[in-house]
Amino acid sequence: MSMRLTFDGCRIAGGGSDNDGPFTLSGTYDPGTETVQLMKAYRILLVSYEGSWNGRFITGVSVIGHPFPFDLGTFEMWPEAEETSLEELIEAVADRRFV
Repeated sequence: MSMRLTFDGCRIAGGGSDNDGPFTLSGTYDPGTETVQLMKAYRILLVSYEGSWNGRFITGVSVIGHPFPFDLGTFEMWPEAEETSLEELIEAVADRRFV
């Protein structure tokens, strides 16, 4: 998936594309709790994301088929420049050490 997010205060907007086609994104960010809520809208499908920002990336739970879910999963979203950091984090978790 490739996407671009814009943060304007507590509002998030953006869009992108993946194997299912182009989509738009809208949502909110609460800096007090560091929680993120996003809605990804394809032409005929909605996916909701609820997660948290840990200072490096957003991680949480996704629900496909909002408001009538038919698939649940987990997700991670990170800035393109943080891809190396994510690989380091995966290694740290595997080694039971934390960065």
